[in-house]
Formats: sequence, C-alpha cells, structure tokens
Amino acid sequence: MSSQGQHPLPPLEGADVVDFGCGAGDFARRAVALGARHVLALDLSPHELDRARALGDGEGRIHFEQADLAQVSLPFDSFDLAHSAVRRLADANRFARMVRAGLRVGGHLVLTVEPPGLVGELLTTVIRAGFDLRHVADEEIDPTGRPRTLRITAVARSRAWLPDDHGRGR
Repeated sequence: MSSQGQHPLPPLEGADVVDFGCGAGDFARRAVALGARHVLALDLSPHELDRARALGDGEGRIHFEQADLAQVSLPFDSFDLAHSAVRRLADANRFARMVRAGLRVGGHLVLTVEPPGLVGELLTTVIRAGFDLRHVADEEIDPTGRPRTLRITAVARSRAWLPDDHGRGR
C-alpha cells in the first residue's frame, strides 16, 4: 500500500477490536502488535480462517471466527475499534447499525473502501448510523493518479443516536 495519504490508527493499547473480513488476519495481528487487548477476527471463508490461524493468533489475543456479515451481530457496547476492508456490502445500513451497536461511545470505525465508488453511499450510511466522520484519505493511488482505495475513519456518537433495533436489522 502506498504511504501517500495514510493516517495512523487510533491508539490501540488495551483496546478491544473487531475485524470484519479478516482474510489471513494481517490487520488482527497488526492490532495486537500495537497493543490491542483482544481481537475478534471474522471472515466467511473457512479457508482464509485456516490460513489466518496457521499464521498465528497473537499469543491467544486473536479469536478467529467464521461469520457472514449479512447475519452477524456484535455484543452490545463491547469494542473500541471496528475495522473492515469493504469491497461490497449487501446491506450497508444494517452493517453500519450493527457496528455502531457493538462499539463503545468514542469507539472508532476504520474502513478501507475499494472501489471508491462505494464511498458516497457508505459515508451517508455511517453518519446516519451514529458516527461522526473524522477522516477520509486516499489509501492507494492507481497509475493514473486516481484513488484505488480510500480509508474512512469515524467515531461513535452517544447512544442517543443509536437506532432502536441496535443494528440487528429492521
């Protein structure tokens, strides 16, 4: 990835983190290296999860679990940071509400969005779900100078903004 436009993650020392679409677990291991207390790393693919486990579980601080983002729910008010590399979302509204329900007030949502065409709808959805937008940056630039991926960082607002269903769908 290009360092152009990258911004640091929020402090992770002692944080509880959830990583959606964890793949081989690279972000989960990075979070542990940066001091995360626990990482719940979710992916739909059993093959990817087997690969992630083989690469290490961060001295027991990473829990890899198979989950479908269209159906998963998070324990309420349990995480300090949620991370996802977004290539497509079947229901962006449900995803944003579910993540917001699982984050503590002041928790961070960090999305790497590919392709950037998803950003407009996703930004509106994230804001409506109870987040304050903090940062949008080019994460990776293609040879023509256009963004290939964008990183969005948002912070969870007070519970007054949380939908009644706590992200479990409507």
